[in-house]
Amino acid sequence: MLEIAIIIAAIVMLVIASAYDLKWKYIPDYANYSFMLIAVIMRILYAIEANNLMILIWSVPAGVILFTFGYSMYKTGMWGGGDTKLVTGIGILISWFPNETIPMFLDYLANLLIIGGFYGVPAIIIMGLKNKDKIKVKKGDWIMICAGIVASIVVFNVIKNPLMALLVSGAIITGSMIRIFKEIEEKCFKKEVEIPKLMDGDWLLKEIKVGKKSIKCKKEGLSKSDVELLMKWYKQGKIKKALIKDGVAYVPALLVSLIVTLFLGNIVLLMSVYGMPNAELIISMLQ
Repeated sequence: MLEIAIIIAAIVMLVIASAYDLKWKYIPDYANYSFMLIAVIMRILYAIEANNLMILIWSVPAGVILFTFGYSMYKTGMWGGGDTKLVTGIGILISWFPNETIPMFLDYLANLLIIGGFYGVPAIIIMGLKNKDKIKVKKGDWIMICAGIVASIVVFNVIKNPLMALLVSGAIITGSMIRIFKEIEEKCFKKEVEIPKLMDGDWLLKEIKVGKKSIKCKKEGLSKSDVELLMKWYKQGKIKKALIKDGVAYVPALLVSLIVTLFLGNIVLLMSVYGMPNAELIISMLQ
């Protein structure tokens, strides 16, 4: 019974977090910490119900590994702090079930690496299309894109492993559009916001100086002390706005990765054994 409750809890939490992220590009700390607390409590109750201490023990490496992954993404400026806390909670909650050979959190991490990579590229393209008047696509860009498409077709005919072919061709096409992606990031992923609307984790794009003190741009974003200092300067009338990076809402990728893990398992193993999943294979697995 608690297995079903754990799965439902994980999906519900990620649906709520996705709604927050899509609307505000932010997940409140109280929501993240509440989710992590609920995850720990549910694992404890599950271990007691099943009389299996391993159910609880597995939550430790799961939480540590997914926190380490999320924190590395946070330090490189690809994720916000809320994403890291959220993925840690997921790791704890779905860490391992008694009937599993491979712990579910490892399947989830493998899926997230693939789905997350493919999720970011369309998000950037959509942002570029919404702001197409700001983007200049040069003749050389079209030549590179066409060359990337041709190369990806060749890859699919040369590399027999479908997963490897997909990853290599995806990397080639993404590489052919790198200059356009950089221009989209520079021209579309920035905005000026009033200081009271800033939150910790926001990525500052321009250093702010007041007297001898300054707040510099950091890959991990603004800290709580940075925001408090900016608010102090704002109330003193010294600054009004700050230029920040408007990131991609990434939590939906966490949700999609979880759903894929629940219904298909580890897609890396699935593709290596069966090839690219087709409709018949998926239907047979769900039955």
